[in-house]
Amino acid sequence: MKELDRAGLFELFVDGLPDYALCLLDIDGTILSWNAGASRLMGYASQEVVGRNVSLLYAAEEAATKPAMGREEAAAHGRYEHTGRRVRRDGTEIEAQTVLIPLHAVDKTLMGYGMLIREPTGLPRTAPTLAASGKLITLPRPKRILVVDDNAQILETIDAQLTSLGYRVIAAADAAAALDILTGPGDIDLLLTDVVMPGGMNGSQLAVEARRLRPGIKVLFTSGYFEVALVRDGKLDEGTQVLAKPYRKHQLAQSVSEALSNESDPAR
Repeated sequence: MKELDRAGLFELFVDGLPDYALCLLDIDGTILSWNAGASRLMGYASQEVVGRNVSLLYAAEEAATKPAMGREEAAAHGRYEHTGRRVRRDGTEIEAQTVLIPLHAVDKTLMGYGMLIREPTGLPRTAPTLAASGKLITLPRPKRILVVDDNAQILETIDAQLTSLGYRVIAAADAAAALDILTGPGDIDLLLTDVVMPGGMNGSQLAVEARRLRPGIKVLFTSGYFEVALVRDGKLDEGTQVLAKPYRKHQLAQSVSEALSNESDPAR
């Protein structure tokens, strides 16, 4: 079985655990991943929390100290468990047990933490709404991302990673295919495009057309090179965001989240 298949199967397994909120944290407590169980229990869609600090899930009087203390205890003792109040997206609080497990590289370097929040009671398995304190919370529409890359393996990997993060993905192998999608129906919130592509139109040129066709669209470039197509007078275009290859899933998640929330995007 290919490595990509193993990773994809594991992500499907994690997302298939509706009774457990599971996420990965970096060493500072930034949320790197967010499963479907976490969305159901805490009310946040993945794109709302990935890239933010885990303290947003804690009651105000605990947020400044408890998350950091928990990470310190987990790193020192190999595991940390705590039962206390956790705050959902709508502001309601639940009593829940949190388990933190430190994650180390082969050389024993601390890389981050795995975090599990146990569901205190069996909540109804409803989607796309969650039941909490007698009222329904409607989750926001998943963001739709048009991903453009002429490398089929990279395209498949990005598709799998973004889908596991809760985004809806539309894939295109070149600029021509992307333009067909952009001129068609349906919302597209973000264009994530490689810079160097065959077919006579690079990623920078595609972004210009995308913004002309859809003025509200956000753009994130990916590239393994420093591209002169993005540079004018020795500087990157205002508002341009570039995710350098190779990158890891948490870097992709953070860059996509920042691009979607970027108020200085030239399209605005």
